[in-house]
Amino acid sequence: MGTCTSADPPAVPSPRLLDDITPRELADELGVSLVTVRSWVRFGRLPRPLQLGQRRYWIRSTLSEFLRNGGPARPSNEQADRGRPVPA
Repeated sequence: MGTCTSADPPAVPSPRLLDDITPRELADELGVSLVTVRSWVRFGRLPRPLQLGQRRYWIRSTLSEFLRNGGPARPSNEQADRGRPVPA
């Protein structure tokens, strides 16, 4: 009882079986730092990743669709200029 053969499926599927991408992998693909990816998430330029325990990831197809559609709406000039010093 309880013997495992190579024909038995794993009890829990590996997260790598999903079409997923980690923040580090995304940073490498975009040619930016991990800090930049985290910053983009914090400021809404990227959607928040899913989290499973300590692991954060995006489903690649969902992230691709988000980026293909232009990402988040861009702020208006008035919103973008708030908090910036006026040039002298």
